[in-house]
Amino acid sequence: MKKIFIFFLLNFFVAGNLFAQKEANIWVFGNGAALDFNSGSPIPFSVDSFTSVEGCASIADSNGHLLFYTNGETVWSKNYSIMQNGNGLLGGLSSTQSCLIVPQPSHPNIYYVFTTDELENSGLYGFRYSIVNMSFNGGNGKVVLKNQLLFSPTTEKLAATKHSNGIDFWIVGHNETNDFYSYLLDSSGINNLPIISSVASIMGQGDSQTKFSRDGSKFASAGIVGIYQFDNSSGIISYTLSLGCASDCYGVEFSPNSNLLYVSGYSSPPVLYQYNLLAGSDSDIINSKIVIDTFNVTGGQLQLGPDGKIYCAQSNYPQGENFLSVINSPNSIGLSCDYQDSAVSLGESKVCYLGLPNFCASFFSNFYNEVKSVDNSNVISIYPNPFTEDFQLSITGAETDAEVSIYNIIGQQQEHLNISHSKSIRQTLSLRNYSAGVYLVSITVNGQRFMRKVVKE
Repeated sequence: MKKIFIFFLLNFFVAGNLFAQKEANIWVFGNGAALDFNSGSPIPFSVDSFTSVEGCASIADSNGHLLFYTNGETVWSKNYSIMQNGNGLLGGLSSTQSCLIVPQPSHPNIYYVFTTDELENSGLYGFRYSIVNMSFNGGNGKVVLKNQLLFSPTTEKLAATKHSNGIDFWIVGHNETNDFYSYLLDSSGINNLPIISSVASIMGQGDSQTKFSRDGSKFASAGIVGIYQFDNSSGIISYTLSLGCASDCYGVEFSPNSNLLYVSGYSSPPVLYQYNLLAGSDSDIINSKIVIDTFNVTGGQLQLGPDGKIYCAQSNYPQGENFLSVINSPNSIGLSCDYQDSAVSLGESKVCYLGLPNFCASFFSNFYNEVKSVDNSNVISIYPNPFTEDFQLSITGAETDAEVSIYNIIGQQQEHLNISHSKSIRQTLSLRNYSAGVYLVSITVNGQRFMRKVVKE
């Protein structure tokens, strides 16, 4: 039996990605503003000659080292100079989500840069892609293919998440009617034939954010805010619910556990809302809206960070703002989410406007791990993951005591404990005396056994 269990452990570790994704650890945005999350907290640094009022994107390697960044018109390399052939992309400077960078599966040096035109141009330049090959110019990259049209006209909406196989990517855009276009990016490249989902016309403004939940199951679009279900096997988007938010809602983001939705607006006064997507019926969800804060200036885009917090841009355009605000505990309902205004300084003379970097939602899939039982009666979450010394195990819906064991990569038990059951279990587990590496957490509760991989850095 022990040999069988060790064999299972080894297969479990080999099957998954052993290392944390750090592709979203470097942010470049606004007027020369940049943040480095590699220490665990955002550290400001400056990037000269970069300006983006709204849409922008940046990408790091798996170790968190900057590769390149763009505002949808120009691509800059990691040495802060314009990349070879990096001028003349057809993303709009005032497009909400003017660009998005997605790595091509099985090709570690190839990245696709998707772009959207701005509504000021009626979206006529369309939804396009360019390709960057990082093997050129000593690792500084080159744009090897540029401005390949997928469809036109387009709105300013652009988002991505992983396919259900955990390898390929879905990239989603929207036209000016009721249609979402889902494009598959795999090891062969982009499939030019999209999956088209025609859904209820509640879109409102086309110049507002769209976001996938971290787990890829939900999709939200600002404007007149809509919640959708996403099938990450087929690429089909199905309409679920209109939240009835005013059409000037601009930014949108899911909590890490995908249960809450945050919406920012530039109405008078500009407001930050929270919706509880588990509140119950459609009317219960709509009525769960809570005002988290009223901004002093225009509320901009929202973006989940590598640290599990949600960052909020604000803009007193054209001056900009020298800070980002932050939701410190975005999984918590109501004011306990701990919104903090002006929390992160961007450094001297660096400002943000309305935009924050646009990332594939799946880049954040490793820092908050969650599994559900077959009947969804209990949820097990581990945070943070990766961790340095301690992590928190949370179990909701426990009807029995929980038995927890931690194993190393060769199947040796390192820790074992029993936790008395309650409606909601929270337990801090410490591996501070153990070596860095990959461990497996085994949780037995409600007659079911769950396995979860954790990484100690």
